[in-house]
Amino acid sequence: MIKKYFPTILMIFCGALVGFVIGIFINDNAYLFAGTLENKFLNIFFMYIILIIVIYIHIIVHELGHLIFGLLTGYEFVSFRIGNIILIKKDNGLKFKKYSLMGTGGQCLMTYPEYDEDHFPFVLYNLGGIIINFLLALIFILIYILNKPQGLFSFFCLMMIIVGIANVLLNGIPFKNDYVSNDGYNTMVFMKDKKALKTFYSILKIAEYQSKDIALSKMPQELFELAEDADTHNSFNAHIVFCKENICMEKNEFDKAKEYIDLLLSDKYTLQGIHRYMLLLDLLYIDILNNKEVDLSVVEDKKMKNFMKAMANSPSVIRSQYALASYQKDDKKQEALLKRFDKISKDYPYEVDLNNERKLMELIKNHA
Repeated sequence: MIKKYFPTILMIFCGALVGFVIGIFINDNAYLFAGTLENKFLNIFFMYIILIIVIYIHIIVHELGHLIFGLLTGYEFVSFRIGNIILIKKDNGLKFKKYSLMGTGGQCLMTYPEYDEDHFPFVLYNLGGIIINFLLALIFILIYILNKPQGLFSFFCLMMIIVGIANVLLNGIPFKNDYVSNDGYNTMVFMKDKKALKTFYSILKIAEYQSKDIALSKMPQELFELAEDADTHNSFNAHIVFCKENICMEKNEFDKAKEYIDLLLSDKYTLQGIHRYMLLLDLLYIDILNNKEVDLSVVEDKKMKNFMKAMANSPSVIRSQYALASYQKDDKKQEALLKRFDKISKDYPYEVDLNNERKLMELIKNHA
């Protein structure tokens, strides 16, 4: 029970910690809130803006930590994302695009030239963000102690300290939630399971090929091979099988894709939540294409609704929603989804994904 709710408990604790420090600051700096009501609201507004800035500073330095320690240990740059803005390496240079992933504030993807079980540096790359968050918090602890800052600069220093500590806790204490696993959890898994580490290497290589707009089916297929005794309850190993299902969707091998979906959704595998919801939407698409009765409770589930809302600009989500709108004979919604797809296509970083999803939407259109 505790394990299940630990991520939520930890996030509430970190939020309460930030709130506690804000309360202490307000109590110790009462003069900032004296005078007119306008003055009080103005200072509260400035505090809010400072907090938002600090959160983004720590997100940026966290991803820079992955980048710095990745480069120091031999990794090569693939992409760097903050929020929904991604800088991605293409054959014709670095490009700014738009891409978001539920459950993450940012992401730094890198690749390693060659896998060697005896020499594959993964600890510093995975924990680099936590290290930089901690060092930045430590710097501001020294600034606060030595300089004794006043007023709103004092608040800025306190937030840099406490948000940094919160980031270290949230990313360093191993856990996974409904959507993703954190850096501490990933590092712990790789330390225990060398086969999962090999899979991690494959996932990074897959991301590299995707950045070059190479379809999954055109990549070296050894990247998708798992050892016979691989732990299928490890979400990294399950990720590789998830990619196999994606290859089937890409090749229009829908019966085979459904077999993978049934396997991955069974008790034999443990998926990251985000992959589970994507598979359920793929299953919805396949059932519609095969003229089967659709279980609408899947899309009416609260967590699925949250997922579709957060991933509203994902081509695969739009494609499945388009299929559902076709099934429900909702022409206006189909038209709106086509417009959204065209809109996100302008800045989406993975052209090969767009082309695959366009073809799947065309199949539904012709089928209807």
